[in-house]
Amino acid sequence: MTKTILSVTAYPDDEVLDFGAAADKVEVDCLTEDVIPKPVGHLGAFENKRSFLSVENLIYIVEQFILQNPSSGIYHLADDEPISTNELIKLIAQSKGKKTRILHLNKTFIKNTTKMGDLIKFPVNSDRLQKLTENYVVSNGKMKQTIGIEKLPVNAKEGLLKTLKTFE
Repeated sequence: MTKTILSVTAYPDDEVLDFGAAADKVEVDCLTEDVIPKPVGHLGAFENKRSFLSVENLIYIVEQFILQNPSSGIYHLADDEPISTNELIKLIAQSKGKKTRILHLNKTFIKNTTKMGDLIKFPVNSDRLQKLTENYVVSNGKMKQTIGIEKLPVNAKEGLLKTLKTFE
């Protein structure tokens, strides 16, 4: 299963930027399920956070890298603030004009249920639960320091709402 990944490699001699992206559409579909609240993504008992990057911020960062021609290196591109999965669910519902339904089930109950999924080869198992409840947060500090800014132009919530509205 792939996760959302964006890599930018700068080649100072050629001034060429190479972009590679992969997205986990299956997980997004699970998070936006409207009919039956599925245990993936709707588990309010877990408070995990994810880094995102809005298209506007990506364009701004690439423009700054082209203009400033910084030294070659690894730069994590992400919005300034990570978003919790629960907040992501609320933003998805808000973008669709729907009410938010987040299940606040006991963590021990959920973990024990997913262990049963390990034994009977059920789609919701311990590995999937771990992937869905882990933090995936990166620091954009090096990138911001390199281009000389304190804050990106678009905050994470605004960027996500704009992106989610494009799925209508």
